[in-house]
Amino acid sequence: MRPLQRGALLLAGAVATGIGGAYLAEQKINQHLTAAEAALQGDYEKHQVLVAANDLTPGERVGNDTIAVRAVPATYLHSGAYSANQWSSIAGSEISGPMRAGETLLPAHIRRNDERRLAARLHTGERAITLPVSTSTSVTELIEPMDTVDLMLTLRDGENPITVPLLDEVTILAIGNRLAGMPESGFGQRSQHITVAVNPLSAARLTHALTMGDLHLALRAPGDTEMPPPYEINESAIVEAGEDALGAEVEVIIGGAL
Repeated sequence: MRPLQRGALLLAGAVATGIGGAYLAEQKINQHLTAAEAALQGDYEKHQVLVAANDLTPGERVGNDTIAVRAVPATYLHSGAYSANQWSSIAGSEISGPMRAGETLLPAHIRRNDERRLAARLHTGERAITLPVSTSTSVTELIEPMDTVDLMLTLRDGENPITVPLLDEVTILAIGNRLAGMPESGFGQRSQHITVAVNPLSAARLTHALTMGDLHLALRAPGDTEMPPPYEINESAIVEAGEDALGAEVEVIIGGAL
């Protein structure tokens, strides 16, 4: 091989090595920058937390006029800070000490109140169980904790829906996270979950019923202890009862007023 050809090959090899080294160096730098950017994003990712809407004094309650939601970077966030989705669990609680406007709400700011403990409202032998109620049952907008209801189960019998009684005279302990005597949660629509007090066997029946169909409730008048007759409602029962219902007067409640 002539010296000129040998020199050209060596030069080409050096150039290729240089280009490859530059490419690898660039890749290494990009990886380092990507990792550093990801770390920064993690540190400064913002979380929606609860803060004091204004200067608060001890005894004021957690509510829409006292507490606000703010986005706070994770690197500056206290580990015990209440997130926005924990609002309903502390709504109505008393503030235990002074807070400055914008200060993050922490468990230390909440005064313990045994009246808010669900367990304190159960009698011996009772169990509390939380149930989703069908959104088609608009009476859920009118019920209050400590109301009494009958629970019905709508399930599928083959291809035909069927509704049967499940439990009578069930006491509602809570609606969402709101107990009797506590203010509305705010920050969103009213919960479609209720918590009821039942015996252990009924709790098991309710748990299994949730796997079979939808629960609906019928509100009872205060002091009404009358037991309804057994029933099984399907499409045929509705059609057969249609003629009997013609001309009957129906009392309609709109917005809580007759």
